[in-house]
Amino acid sequence: IAPGEELTPDMSAYEMLHTFRTRASCLSFDILKDRLGARSGYPVTAYLVAGTQAQQGKKNSLIVLKASNLNPPKPTEDEENSDEEEDEEEGGDKEVLKTAEIYHAGAVNRVRICPHVT
Repeated sequence: IAPGEELTPDMSAYEMLHTFRTRASCLSFDILKDRLGARSGYPVTAYLVAGTQAQQGKKNSLIVLKASNLNPPKPTEDEENSDEEEDEEEGGDKEVLKTAEIYHAGAVNRVRICPHVT
């Protein structure tokens, strides 16, 4: 991309899109299956695990994440919304991200979750 140019997603391509940052880049992540059963509707909760690749090996970790209160993107100003009043009431809901780090003495190139039968 050209200097000063910024990539922006086409929100019409996503049912839901959220971003967050970790202190070091993560090369891979995987989704943890929960035992909450099949769910439909919003908001949703997702459990993830990611591995970092910091410049200094001793600063790497596995990060376990719980992202909750995830909702689809709100309509832009250009889009007409018949439920404007309802959206204003729900506007205070923010997504919540909780993390736990497990320090690792080296870069984590690939994270894979292997389910175990108990």
